[in-house]
Amino acid sequence: MTTLAIGPYRLIVMYLFRPKGRNNWHYRRAVPTDLRVHYSSPQILKSLKTSDEAEALKRCATYNQQVEQDFKRYRNQEPSTLTLENLNEAERLLRQHNLVARAWAVSDPLDYDANEEATINRQSEGLQDHIEAIIQSKLSPEEYEKFYFEHQDPLPYLPRAEQMALLMLKGELRLKASEHCDYYIELKQRGDDMKFCQGVTNAKQFLLQHLPDKRPASYSRGEVRQLIREGIKSGLKTKTIQRYLSTLRSAFSKVSFELEMREDQQHPFHDFDIPKLAEDTEDRAEFTFEQLEELRRAQDKRKPEISWLIHLMMETGMRVKEACGLRTEDVELDSEQPYVRLHQNTFRRLKTKNSQRFIPLVGVALTACKSAAAVTSSEWLFPNYV
Repeated sequence: MTTLAIGPYRLIVMYLFRPKGRNNWHYRRAVPTDLRVHYSSPQILKSLKTSDEAEALKRCATYNQQVEQDFKRYRNQEPSTLTLENLNEAERLLRQHNLVARAWAVSDPLDYDANEEATINRQSEGLQDHIEAIIQSKLSPEEYEKFYFEHQDPLPYLPRAEQMALLMLKGELRLKASEHCDYYIELKQRGDDMKFCQGVTNAKQFLLQHLPDKRPASYSRGEVRQLIREGIKSGLKTKTIQRYLSTLRSAFSKVSFELEMREDQQHPFHDFDIPKLAEDTEDRAEFTFEQLEELRRAQDKRKPEISWLIHLMMETGMRVKEACGLRTEDVELDSEQPYVRLHQNTFRRLKTKNSQRFIPLVGVALTACKSAAAVTSSEWLFPNYV
């Protein structure tokens, strides 16, 4: 423990530690004896990446919450961090046995339907046999008899996919916020969209930088307000904070809805207010005529493709990704009026439906396309930048 002087107060802080000769504070805590099998060291030591005492105090408390949650999870023998493969396999197992999430969840007694329960029980027999076979293969006859008659929890004996399937059936599946973000990309089928993936990753990192990683329903409105304050304090633009929070809201809502995690559908990341939203936005300055002329004359001898791309975008108004993602067949140079046919392809999506268009080629844009087409042997006009 460490004693800190914060203003007129002297605080005794557990687990806060500054190594000799270091400026940054660290979190240090001994791992309980019964949990050391889950850790590579008998103690947890993590840099809090700050030399400020007040900031270190906050980060220590936040990180300690996460450690406490891990300790609880290990003691309750809950499954550790999920992978997308685990979840996909769990869903496949349920479909294979004609089961759906929450089929075993406790329902309203007033809505009890004996026929429906009998159907679910019949459909569950195959999955139950599958689970029992796995457990039997891991236990001796005496151990299995004890497990069966004492109604022990089957989760510790099962692979992750079977654990997930069982938790989904009982309506007890819980994902942390970071796992919601990861699975959100999978559900949206946008894994090949680098910009989208980076946006989700940035939002996740923003959340975890200031708050512990826990299930969405466990966050409070106060923590959302704290997240906004910390973002502004760290120098982020208010529109950036809004974008991060909107991404988190979409991820939590989509994943909790698709996996029928009803509690997490009530997360607090909605209807948030960001003080002085967009008042700190700075408009981009327009290029002057002289600057545009200088760009037109610019030639990169080492990488001429860069000059060609700049000239193409200047004269056509195409976006960077639209220009980089052109196929050679999209450029018509032999007609009376050369043009580019812009449409969605395997490399990139278009921002809106109206982004699909025909663009005439003139001036340096026409010269750029002719030069690129003359040297490429690929299906892409700019293969090095696809």
